[in-house]
Amino acid sequence: MAYVKLIDLVRRFDSGVIELPLMQRDYVWPAPKVVNLLDSLYRGWPIGVFYIWKTPTGQTVRDKAITPRAGKRIEDPFLGYLLDGQQRLTSLSLALEDKLGDNLATRAFFDVRKERFVMGKRTRTIEKRIARDDPALIELSRLIPKGGATSVERETILAEILGKLTDKGIINKSHEDQAKYRDRLTSVAKMLEATAPCEDFQTGDTDKDLDNAIELFKRLNKGGKPLSRGDAEAATLTHRATADIVPKMRSFVQRDHPCRLGLNFVFATRTLITAHRDNSSFSDLPKNWANGDKDIRESWRATEHGLSKVVAFIRDELGWTTRRWLPSATALIPLTYVLRDRPGGFAASEHEDIRRYLCITGVRGLFRGAVESTINKYISGVRKAASNRQRKASLVFRAIPKNELRPIKPEDILKERGMHSPLMQVYLAYLVSKGARTWYEEAPLLDVARRDINDPLAVHHVFPKELLREHNIEPDRINCMANYAILSQADYAEIGDKDPTTIYDALSGKAKDYADDQLFGILAENRDWFMAYEAFLTMRAGRLAARLNIFLRLR
Repeated sequence: MAYVKLIDLVRRFDSGVIELPLMQRDYVWPAPKVVNLLDSLYRGWPIGVFYIWKTPTGQTVRDKAITPRAGKRIEDPFLGYLLDGQQRLTSLSLALEDKLGDNLATRAFFDVRKERFVMGKRTRTIEKRIARDDPALIELSRLIPKGGATSVERETILAEILGKLTDKGIINKSHEDQAKYRDRLTSVAKMLEATAPCEDFQTGDTDKDLDNAIELFKRLNKGGKPLSRGDAEAATLTHRATADIVPKMRSFVQRDHPCRLGLNFVFATRTLITAHRDNSSFSDLPKNWANGDKDIRESWRATEHGLSKVVAFIRDELGWTTRRWLPSATALIPLTYVLRDRPGGFAASEHEDIRRYLCITGVRGLFRGAVESTINKYISGVRKAASNRQRKASLVFRAIPKNELRPIKPEDILKERGMHSPLMQVYLAYLVSKGARTWYEEAPLLDVARRDINDPLAVHHVFPKELLREHNIEPDRINCMANYAILSQADYAEIGDKDPTTIYDALSGKAKDYADDQLFGILAENRDWFMAYEAFLTMRAGRLAARLNIFLRLR
């Protein structure tokens, strides 16, 4: 491709002159990588080559992470498909957005005093500085407008910024100070005028040519955040024989419920492979595994059906509605496999075994490590069972090793620090099974968990951290599962750092019952629990362990 400025490459990417081929994965770069990219450009360092795939026939494309907006019209003809450089171009495009819409997290700013780049939601300090319009924190979109700026317009912008910095006392009027800050701002304003390092990859339109493009994509994406084997196999699905199911798969994982649970395209690919081949392994996957006698489209329909039912089950039966409350996404694959040939969902007689399977595998960490062999182990009994076998989901539970069915001990509760650990996730499932409610709202926890907000549930310290610190309690005794309750965000805000005994005594009759569902009546005893805090932890840990063992039938 003819050499163009980097800013022009960004504009062409925005306008659709450069598209993303279907094999591309999602945009995944975190804020620190974007900041490093901007800093490299500021310093004039290399940022890697952009590879453009040119082929005579139009290819199926995937959506970008950017929302195209009106700007300078690009008159160039279509250039091709981006094989490598999506993360960099998307990051630059998002960083240059103005404050139109809810995009603060991906917008970039230049801290002219510290001579560094920051993202809008990187820290609370940065957010506060943006909110009060700190003149030393300059939007990148102002220095590098996407629509372009003439040299006169740029000089006007620089003069306005320098004038404001001077008026606010951030820089003085000396020639040396004015020149230093002008140089910094000018370097930022011009850093995307460097030539974009681009290479073309020209192919024909045969199946072999498409195979070559997919293979090059895999090889190019081994740098930075490398492609996992799952990413690579997901890319293979974009071959023209199977490309039509890829948009359907992406559409499924972008739906609200799967998305909130963190189920991504690679997860969907592994689930599909398991359903299609009766085997989860990527290591011995044939090159053309999706082609053959078995229709991959039928396999995806069965996979989508099974995943939908499994997602509905964990939401409605366990209250696990977001990623932080899901012990293991991988543990869902064997359950999806059970439902691939079943027109309905799980039978009522299977529910208890499914709950036990999901909770116990989570607490014992049984899906950590060798994922492929673990999935294959749990689907083995289902695969071998007769087609008319009832309660196939129970076969998945029976694959749990007997030594993992040991009881939860009070010491496990006392040692647990994580607020969203597998033990806490099982605790939520237990509370949902008991119809537990919040204390002030008096709303069922299950209803709260299903609210349409990012984090509907809150983990509350029964004895607040500040009060315990005042009593010289050690941090590992403050942040302890025996001191945690699960409430709504509204209840959490209402209670705050108040004395738990005062809160408990002021609750109405029903609300006090709801509190006792979690506190087991301990606060009802007339004791100074601050002075007997260790006794409170011990008592509650013992009762929590006993309830969870009954719930999971662990003896």
